[in-house]
Amino acid sequence: EQAEEEAEEQAEEEAEEQAEEEAEEQAEEEAEEQAEEEAEEQAEEEVDGLENRLEQIENAVRETETNAERQSREATEKNEERSNAVAERLKERNRELEDAARQRSGIPARLPSARPNLRQPPADRTKPQSNGVTAGAKTNRPTTGSDRRIKSQSRQRAETIAAEREYFEAFDDIGDAYVADELIILTDEENIEKLNLDRFAKSEVEYLEGLGLVLVRANVGDTQTVDAGIAQISASLDIGRVDRNHVYETEGINDPVPIMDARAPSSLSVLMGFAHQALPNIKLGLIDTGIETSHPVFENSVIEISDFVSFQADRPLEHGTNVASILVGNQDTVYTGLNPNAHLYAASVFFNTPKGDRVATAESLVRALDWLVREQVSVINMSLSGPPNELLELAIR
Repeated sequence: EQAEEEAEEQAEEEAEEQAEEEAEEQAEEEAEEQAEEEAEEQAEEEVDGLENRLEQIENAVRETETNAERQSREATEKNEERSNAVAERLKERNRELEDAARQRSGIPARLPSARPNLRQPPADRTKPQSNGVTAGAKTNRPTTGSDRRIKSQSRQRAETIAAEREYFEAFDDIGDAYVADELIILTDEENIEKLNLDRFAKSEVEYLEGLGLVLVRANVGDTQTVDAGIAQISASLDIGRVDRNHVYETEGINDPVPIMDARAPSSLSVLMGFAHQALPNIKLGLIDTGIETSHPVFENSVIEISDFVSFQADRPLEHGTNVASILVGNQDTVYTGLNPNAHLYAASVFFNTPKGDRVATAESLVRALDWLVREQVSVINMSLSGPPNELLELAIR
């Protein structure tokens, strides 16, 4: 009996312990479930609050973007109208000046040039009417005395493609730099409609009178890569070229021009064993940085400047000043360039990047070449370096 009682007591104790353990486990599970439910509810409330806040921010951003787009569109339309009006007045004035100069020099009026065939470009072209500002009437008579002065006029072209913008660069697989998210196209008027430019986030078109071609600058945006855009255009481009808007740098030193007769190009040419022939009134072209026309070496030089930079950046002057001094420097007996009596047409294409580099784009080089062709220069100097570019090759050819 005693053993049975002890066994019953032990069984009761074990049952009570097991019941207590089960009760504790159930209580813990219920507490955990309740905690999880409370955490989920709190998280849902926080998510709902964040979603509401995000929706408010998105609505504010959309409203701001809409207002900014409207203001930008209105400003652009006003600027385009003003630029077009100014360009028309400048064209008319330029024609009047050229006609007056031709009448004084007895030269008959030139006929406008026909658009060249890309497959067989003509050997030379006659000069079309200029669409920019010329610094005074140009004649074929020798420039002497007060006529031999700096005729420089930096020209901001009226076309949309020349509108300034901020500069961002990217690099291809072999390290060549180009303008980020941009590609450029050079074709003729007949093919421009086949390109479906609506596929790009933004595209700007300019007709190049001298080359007889159409230049397109397109931004691919976030929907595709530059390589994909080039591939699509290449597939639909019958005539012309498409490529990245590559970046180029100046070549040579950038020290100040020495003002010494012993270092003047005319003297150095003799020391180097060749005799140069300075031809009067010849037209020389220079694609480089801007020029410091107030420098003493240009005291008697004839220089006309046009700007083709399309970025919001400073324009450097040192390199172009050096090269121009070698070509047409003319400071009486102090400093004489290789051809001091030539008329220099200088295209400013370089600008300073935010990183401090001095660069030019393929687009600016092509537009500068077009201007020099329209001005009928005899030879063009380009002292720069950079990657091969399809459009630049076509424009030069």
